[in-house]
Amino acid sequence: MSKVIRTVVTIFAIGLFIFSGFQLLEIFAGYRRESQQTHQEAEAYVQTLPKPTLPSRPPAESQSTDPSESQPVPEYAPIQVDFESLLEDNPHVIGWIYGPDSPISYPIVQTENNTDYLRAGLDGSYRHGGTIFLDFRCSGDFSDLNSIVYGHNLLDDTMFGTLEDYKSQGYYSAHRTLYLLTPQADYRLEVIAGLSLDARDALYRTDHTEETYREFLDQVLAASDFQTDFPREEIVRTVSLSTCSYSSDDARYLLVAALIPLDKP
Repeated sequence: MSKVIRTVVTIFAIGLFIFSGFQLLEIFAGYRRESQQTHQEAEAYVQTLPKPTLPSRPPAESQSTDPSESQPVPEYAPIQVDFESLLEDNPHVIGWIYGPDSPISYPIVQTENNTDYLRAGLDGSYRHGGTIFLDFRCSGDFSDLNSIVYGHNLLDDTMFGTLEDYKSQGYYSAHRTLYLLTPQADYRLEVIAGLSLDARDALYRTDHTEETYREFLDQVLAASDFQTDFPREEIVRTVSLSTCSYSSDDARYLLVAALIPLDKP
């Protein structure tokens, strides 16, 4: 009799395992469909620009040796965003984050809290991946010494699912630059540090003074998973991209980038 019971229990356990596996596959498939929908919706507002063609250099004999006559070459973001349409569809939009050769290309929103868009899409509907958002304590124009932007770490690498790839020096070397566009200005984000930390770490403060900001830079550069040769003296303001890490409870990964103003087309 006991053998029959063991057989029944074993069959039940196997059936439960198979059922659970199918359920997980369906959940992941649903997340994948959601991610694809999110990207398709985002693409409607973005135009990728061709790489600019620099003017040809004049003959050497015609070049001026007077430094005052040299003209800086303008630098533009590689995409344009239709913020007029975006703001009509959602007035919470304050910017756009874009990473060349990565899945990162999303609008950034901000409200009076850090919960409204945790599981909500740009249209307000439920989305497991939520929407990228700026910490409610930060200035919406990214004028703070350090602005903190949050996004989920999804298993299909969408949203901020690729941030932890910066633990590799090789990945950093191939993805040193991201872009931040706002209705008022465009910026290049030069990645300078990536590190694991706790969700309650003091590095998440937003009320920096010049002194505490220098201490912040000292800490993130010293703890970074990769080495950078970006000049410290050129770091005036930063944007920190934060996502969950599955290494432990309340673990986070923080990617810090220097904010470099660009020209507007």
